[in-house]
Amino acid sequence: MRVRVALTALLATAAWCSAAVSAAATPTVRVAVVRCPTSFGARPGRISVPRALLLLDVPSSTAGLVAYTNTSGFLLGPPHLRCTGAVGADGNATIQVWPKGQAKPGLHGTGSGLSLSVIPACVGCKALATCHYFPTFRRYVRQVALNCRPEPPPGERLRYLNKRLVAFVDPPFVKGAGWPSGAGLRATGLVGIEPGASQVVFTSSCTLPAAQRAVCVDSAAAARSLYGQSG
Repeated sequence: MRVRVALTALLATAAWCSAAVSAAATPTVRVAVVRCPTSFGARPGRISVPRALLLLDVPSSTAGLVAYTNTSGFLLGPPHLRCTGAVGADGNATIQVWPKGQAKPGLHGTGSGLSLSVIPACVGCKALATCHYFPTFRRYVRQVALNCRPEPPPGERLRYLNKRLVAFVDPPFVKGAGWPSGAGLRATGLVGIEPGASQVVFTSSCTLPAAQRAVCVDSAAAARSLYGQSG
């Protein structure tokens, strides 16, 4: 609960959303699941995707979103968007969604969209994703000479919600962790390391026009509920 309150406060302070987003969390919120076209690095076994997903400790307004899935993870976003997913042979997984009628954005490019990446095993991938934010994998970065500075991208604003979870804001024209970022829209999201021995790394980002920033708050709260729980 402390993390959710801090996250909501950060979003409000950063003007990501209107005051209406600060509504109290409900015990559970049920959202429909949308399966995205997904590529697999290894032939998958039998796949079963639920019709709905239950979320804990999220704003009640999250009920207006849907859970996009690549069969292994879930990204909360507005309904009726285009989406794509990928699950690698090493378990690395991504989900990307963007408005219909718009080309799929690049990492640092124009357009709007939301994304989720989950890295369960690849240590080098975890190091590249988190070396700007956490010291956990920096020794590995030095050992293998990965090209990753410990400082966050210039202009990116951070707030640490706990030792394994950071919220970021990429203002317009700042190329940061957001997908997409670096063009005319602000990108916001979370980078985190799940508690536990596996140290799964996740990044959730949301880049939408100002009128839809409340969606970014709800999507981040859902990502925190699904992937960022910690003491």
